[in-house]
Amino acid sequence: MKKMKLAVAFAALVSVFGVSSCLDSGNDGPSYQYDNVTVSNYMGTYTFASDAFPGLTYVTDVIDLTPYGLTANTKRACIAFTIPEGTDLTQSRIKINLVQGQCVSMASLEAPLSAAHDSLSTYTSKPYALGYYQINTCYVGALYYPAISTASGYLNLGFCYAAEKGGKAVLEENRIGNDTLYVDLKLSADIKESSTVKNDWRTFDLSKGRLIYNVPSSNNDSIYVTVVADVTGVSEKRDSLTVKVKKP
Repeated sequence: MKKMKLAVAFAALVSVFGVSSCLDSGNDGPSYQYDNVTVSNYMGTYTFASDAFPGLTYVTDVIDLTPYGLTANTKRACIAFTIPEGTDLTQSRIKINLVQGQCVSMASLEAPLSAAHDSLSTYTSKPYALGYYQINTCYVGALYYPAISTASGYLNLGFCYAAEKGGKAVLEENRIGNDTLYVDLKLSADIKESSTVKNDWRTFDLSKGRLIYNVPSSNNDSIYVTVVADVTGVSEKRDSLTVKVKKP
């Protein structure tokens, strides 16, 4: 029965995020899964609140997140983990084992008050694309991450750009169309065509938006959010990603 519950939990994770289980090495290693989480640290003990299963908290004995790809200041992340055999998955706190080098910190996307906001004057850089560069190769280790997803009140977004170092990014609420909120991704980075295209992974707290509360909902308080950006990629164009979200 417990093995069946474990399989159901894995299947639920896959259905929520649209990815498959991965193996550590070929077909012989243990399978592992991932979840977007909010990270907390109380007196040196890290816990991870699940996006996929609201109310579920992952716990671990880890005291240093560095080997896993995270930092001590990480607040939001996508973690890869295994669940020990025999774990009771009906509990609200589940012990997990993080997978080294397979976790990703998600920096925050902020929401400026308006297009006239002073801070936006420097956000004129164009990303290479919404989504990831060469997604047919693994973004981090053996894991694929969806370019856009949402759960637990957060919008998670992946995009890429060519720059020597990391840039800053914000979301600007643009307009409402029927049941969809359109937001513009604004980027500030030292874009250079000769630079390696790097993938970026950000998270946005939907409750910090303003217009999102005004979007009419026709289906169980769910609406759509479309992220739009001018990209350079193979050719310059307007690119977009859309996700269904629950109104905060």
